[in-house]
Order: sequence, then C-alpha cells, then structure tokens
Amino acid sequence: MDFQKKLIVIIPIIVIALAAFFSFSLYGSPSKVVKNYINQDDVSNHEIINSSDVNQFLEFNKNNNLPEPIINIKAVNRSANQSQVIVNFETFTYDTNNDLKQIYAGSLLFSLIHTKGRWEIKSIDLIEDIRE
Repeated sequence: MDFQKKLIVIIPIIVIALAAFFSFSLYGSPSKVVKNYINQDDVSNHEIINSSDVNQFLEFNKNNNLPEPIINIKAVNRSANQSQVIVNFETFTYDTNNDLKQIYAGSLLFSLIHTKGRWEIKSIDLIEDIRE
C-alpha cells in the first residue's frame, strides 16, 4: 500500500479517535458531574455526601413561594486529578410593573477528585447561604 492510501485510512481514524476522546472528556467533565448531581440524575454519591445544603438551595424557592432559581455552574480551579466548581443559585422577583423587586442568591463550592477514570464529588462547601 502506498503512502497516499495509508494516509486516506489513517487520517479518518485519527479524527474519529480525537472526536471520541473530546466528547468523552466533555461528558465526564467536573461541571457535568455537578450538574447531574444537582439535577439528581446521578445518585451514586448521594449516600456519601451530605446534600442538605444542596437540598436547601433547591427547595428555597418552593419554601418561600418564589420562581425557579437560575443555576450557573462554573469550574474555577482544575488540575489533572482535582477540580473545584462554583454553583450560583439566583432567584428574581418582579412587581406588578415588571420591575425587579428582589434578588435572592447563594453559592456552593463543589470539590471533586478524578479517580478510576471518572470525576467524583469529594465535598460540598457553603460559600454564601441563599438570601436576599
């Protein structure tokens, strides 16, 4: 097989391998793990980690008759085997003229470790309790 034919076979294999690697990395990213945890799509860590702070944030709007919170997830510190993700919860209320009335906000810090080929939540710390 000449060089051009080998190249025609090798390049698509490399492209497919890179695409698979990046999509797997994105799927298993620390932010994705935290998002799944908050959405309660992943229950494997729920027994290990005290999720009372997360539940308090998620139930705040229901307990206070407020709209659903806007949840922003941002990785702030990452190395090969450790990561920290800040999750901000914000709820806005408006008056009858559709003017902003109140803002409720709070933040949690998720610390994750990379073991056995996946990210796991190690701890959840309260940065700022949700309040007006």
